[in-house]
Formats: sequence, C-alpha cells, structure tokens
Amino acid sequence: MLLGERFPIRMLPLVLLQLFYKLTWLIGVGYPLWSASHLDWVASGLIKTCAIVVVLDIIVIRWPYVFENYVKAIFRLEAKHESLKP
Repeated sequence: MLLGERFPIRMLPLVLLQLFYKLTWLIGVGYPLWSASHLDWVASGLIKTCAIVVVLDIIVIRWPYVFENYVKAIFRLEAKHESLKP
C-alpha cells in the first residue's frame, strides 16, 4: 500500500486489485460475520483494517486517470472489434 501512495500511477493496477479484493472480502466475509454477531477480536481487527485500507485506496487512486486509461479503453476495444466484423 505504501508503494501505491509513493508511486500512484505505476502501482495503480496493484492498488485497484487490492481495493477490489478487500471490498470483496468485506462484503463476502466481513458483513455476514458482523450481521450474524459472530465477531471475535481477530475478525473485528481484520474488518477494521480492511475498511481503513479501502477508504485510503479510494482517496489515493487517481480516478480520472483510471477512467481515461482503463474504463474508456475497454469501450474503445469493443468498438474496434465491432468495426472488424463483416
């Protein structure tokens, strides 16, 4: 995470991967544990740590760069494939 803050553009794919897997863990594991009241001190600590990292990732990620270079690139790629179809 610290490398992502130091070199945000170079480490952007890793920071995005970290954001998505921590969000997936929070939604798929953390929330069910919390809603069922099955939290022990380890799970509680993991939930807090993941939540803090997710918030920091959302703050650190340069979203205009992500949309310009990743999201728009996906749609440009699909447009190229459609134009190549006979």
